[in-house]
Amino acid sequence: MIELSKKDRRVSLIIIVLCLIISYCLKGCFYIKNESIITILTVIIGFILSAIAIIFSSSLRIVLYDQKFEGYESLWHRLISICFYIFIFNLFFVAFIAIIPVYFPNWIIMGLFINSIIELVFVIHILFKLLSIEIT
Repeated sequence: MIELSKKDRRVSLIIIVLCLIISYCLKGCFYIKNESIITILTVIIGFILSAIAIIFSSSLRIVLYDQKFEGYESLWHRLISICFYIFIFNLFFVAFIAIIPVYFPNWIIMGLFINSIIELVFVIHILFKLLSIEIT
């Protein structure tokens, strides 16, 4: 149930690889402290959990259950799957940066950080699309 479709997994993997390639090519151009990355990522995690909680408690959830989406049982399942994936990815990313940052070169940390920002933009895009759904 909380599994990404093949298409969404493929897109996610492509985005991660592209972010890592861009980060590697620009590794001398930018730097951010790990503490700042952890702070930003925890805000992203909180935002995603809050958005899901608000949608779950609203009547929009029923509308999302009724709308079918390719690769998922419904649009609600797609939203939950994507948010769950992003939540787990960011949670593990924060844990790895906090516990063992020495094993990750800065370009990998920056690439995964850029990926997290892109994922957040993707979730916000989905949430704004949901605003256009009429609730009857």
